[in-house]
Amino acid sequence: MLKLRKNKKGFTLVELIVVIAIMAVYQCYGKIHYGY
Repeated sequence: MLKLRKNKKGFTLVELIVVIAIMAVYQCYGKIHYGY
């Protein structure tokens, strides 16, 4: 894993974008497969 420099909140911008993207994909996946 790459060592990224942390900002004050403990997340780098890249990590924050990745987390948001994963959450968005999970929500879309859930709607398609489970209907919510």
